[in-house]
Amino acid sequence: MPKHHRPSHRAVGAVALVALACQGVTAPESSPASTLRHSTQTVPGVTVTIHVSSAAPVAGDTLRFVVTASNATAQRVQIGTECGPSFDVQVTLPNGARRSVLSDLVGPEGAFSCPLLPQHFVEPGSTQTAALRWRVPAVSGPYSASAGLRRWDGMSNLSRPIGFSVR
Repeated sequence: MPKHHRPSHRAVGAVALVALACQGVTAPESSPASTLRHSTQTVPGVTVTIHVSSAAPVAGDTLRFVVTASNATAQRVQIGTECGPSFDVQVTLPNGARRSVLSDLVGPEGAFSCPLLPQHFVEPGSTQTAALRWRVPAVSGPYSASAGLRRWDGMSNLSRPIGFSVR
């Protein structure tokens, strides 16, 4: 890459999950399972959207959810908290049960490292995008998924749900 190359305004990153404990930090809300709650906080001016790699996966397939936060404000906005990725995806199963994609990836006792990183922010008029992978369970039927910003008390700025059907 040339020495003076500037990245585009759209930051794209795959969420690389490493289950690391937060050193010196005791924050039970940093666990991914806490994102199944709906947050009382919202991030003004930020819209979250979600796309899925297949509308008709087969049990055992790995779906790729692409989540984007768009900042319609004139200010740089913090979209994520210090511990872990800025986004999570909440999947609703045919029986109505909800699952956190991050929790399924790192396990129920998983935790994240806690630095505040560039992917926790989105510039004015710009976007921040991440991809999360999820293995489809062996239960056929209609599913839905919504994405949101991870806050200390749950998920905020939820996207419109998208549907897919497991065969």
